[in-house]
Amino acid sequence: METVLRELPRHIELTRAEPGCGRFVVERTVDPLIWKVSERFVDHESFDAHQERVRSSEWGRATSAITREYVVTSVADELTVRFGGASRVDTMDLLQSAGVQLNAYAETLLAHPIFDSPPEEMVRVTQRTPADLGLSQGGTLTEILEAGRAHDLRPVPLAAAPTLRLMTLSQEGAPDSVLSAGRPPTAAIHIASEPVSEDDEYPKGFYLRVVDGVPWLRGYRSDATYVMEPDQEYFFARLP
Repeated sequence: METVLRELPRHIELTRAEPGCGRFVVERTVDPLIWKVSERFVDHESFDAHQERVRSSEWGRATSAITREYVVTSVADELTVRFGGASRVDTMDLLQSAGVQLNAYAETLLAHPIFDSPPEEMVRVTQRTPADLGLSQGGTLTEILEAGRAHDLRPVPLAAAPTLRLMTLSQEGAPDSVLSAGRPPTAAIHIASEPVSEDDEYPKGFYLRVVDGVPWLRGYRSDATYVMEPDQEYFFARLP
């Protein structure tokens, strides 16, 4: 335990600085001898390079006797989302039938005229973090959207959010049950959308989260100065 506590901060720092590392989070569990690691790399080459570096690092040598159990998954590079063509009532019925819960901010957004009866559209979406986009210290919503455009990514139409929620019900569950604590929610995927209001009191967009097995479509508020974490996951739309 002492070795882990001593060596872990530097290991996290070096890993997050690696090319291709979009997320690296180490969390305690209820068992003091078991730690949960969640990491994301942009491709297999980046992950393999990380593994190679760790084997010869001070962390790797100091913790070589600790058992590691990995589950490595590959996420599709993109999702094709077909949305619109349904009334607000039909959309709400679909969410309810799938067991999706809404917070008050999500309900406010879903009451926006955009959801009255949006036309049918199709968009291809992909996941990125601010760090993937060059924002190593995170960024405001405006900065994140601008960084996305610089990488040929654009905001996801707000009306696509309910469909994205329904397409990602198998999303990884959050490691805690905290729904709102004035901090970035764990294991959440924000939807990078243009705000529909400049009012700081009006929700700026949606994020997806699964808590205790329950899928949520949640809205959030933030002002122009709020900085999102560099490893926060976002859905962006690909340019056609």
